Amino acid sequence: DAITFSSLIDACAQLGDVERASRWFDEMQRLGLQLTVRTWSALINARAKRGKATRDQRQIVEAERLLESMLKEDGIEPNEITFNSLI
Repeated sequence: DAITFSSLIDACAQLGDVERASRWFDEMQRLGLQLTVRTWSALINARAKRGKATRDQRQIVEAERLLESMLKEDGIEPNEITFNSLI
């Protein structure tokens, strides 16, 4: 379910495994599971964390693109956790 997938994405983010986090996110979409603010925030956090750790600006840009998709495509409002990931 969405909670399990969000937890998996978050765990991958904590380990710095952005690729695996993205695969779980994609799998969740493929299965038609509802994306939540927690799911989006976990993936945004994974990208932002990788970008900060490696000084890879592309990851930061991708995190910002995900935030935009979260708002425009799914109509999900970010929360404090989402914004903290980008700081």
